[in-house]
Amino acid sequence: FRWLNGDGNTLTGEGRLTVTESKFFGNVFFRNLGRLIKIPILDDISFATIEAPFRIANNRVTTNHFTMDGPFLSVSGDGTVGFDHSLDFLIELTFPHLPNYVWPLDLVLHLLGKVPATALWLNLRGTWDDPEYSFRHLDTAEQTLLSLVEFLWGTVTPE
Repeated sequence: FRWLNGDGNTLTGEGRLTVTESKFFGNVFFRNLGRLIKIPILDDISFATIEAPFRIANNRVTTNHFTMDGPFLSVSGDGTVGFDHSLDFLIELTFPHLPNYVWPLDLVLHLLGKVPATALWLNLRGTWDDPEYSFRHLDTAEQTLLSLVEFLWGTVTPE
């Protein structure tokens, strides 16, 4: 990392964040996300791995692809965090173990004639202290996935 005369406005550099076996307790990001997708257990969530290459320039930290892999939920995306705490991310949520629950998927397939989407795309904006999520696109497949996840969340217990 480099900066001129200790001035944070001139800070530049590159790096890679790697975290294994993490646990988030009462985290505002996951609490707000859980409210949006109707899964209250996201208040306390764990990830086996978190990886994020990043670049610092112009008072912003930018990542072109971060990943957070957990037993129930995987999160990936790209975006920026400003030194002013502003957020601008595009995030993909996937539920890697959802196919393990075949009987509800068979029911959905029977009712809709197709397998629901396995991913949701969200925008994350706002600030570090007040993150705001919104769906990027929500068609029938994504709505079906949300309904299925809401139905299953009580039977799926993240480790």
